[in-house]
Amino acid sequence: MSAEKLAKRYAKALFDDAQAKGILEAVNTDMLLVSKTIQDSRELNVFFKNPIIRSAKKIAVLKRIFGEKISADSFSLILLLIDKGREGYMKEVASFFNKTYNDFHHILEVTITTAVPLDNVTEASIKKAIYSKVGEKNLIVKSVVDTKILGGFIVDLGNKVYDASVRNKLSNISNQLIYN
Repeated sequence: MSAEKLAKRYAKALFDDAQAKGILEAVNTDMLLVSKTIQDSRELNVFFKNPIIRSAKKIAVLKRIFGEKISADSFSLILLLIDKGREGYMKEVASFFNKTYNDFHHILEVTITTAVPLDNVTEASIKKAIYSKVGEKNLIVKSVVDTKILGGFIVDLGNKVYDASVRNKLSNISNQLIYN
């Protein structure tokens, strides 16, 4: 079974359970924490994917890391993943849970990459333009500064990317000169 399919199944099961129990918000917060913690730690990622390390050791480490920070329901999913030998997919399961949560609540995460930090007026106008394109979705906008794009901006809507960066325009001009 592919990693994506496996992660979707566990995430969907957790989502359905959390929704039935009325703890969707708390579990979403837990899964955001789990995903970010594993993403930010290469060592933790390698630790969970190492088949030599016993399950009991992995559980002990997780109890130390998350302890009282996540709910019992979220921790039981982690225990289930370890029990089934699927702990290497923990980050993916958490990410798919968050995606399912966002889809359910019509939330769209948008990343705006610019060469310099955005001022409030510019960010508001970009948000307005995005909102007019995506319709009735709640936007969570994350701003990223990347000096390599030279100028302009890149908007990542998850399944679509609008690249209005100077770097992209220069690349297009270069390709036209080379291939025409």
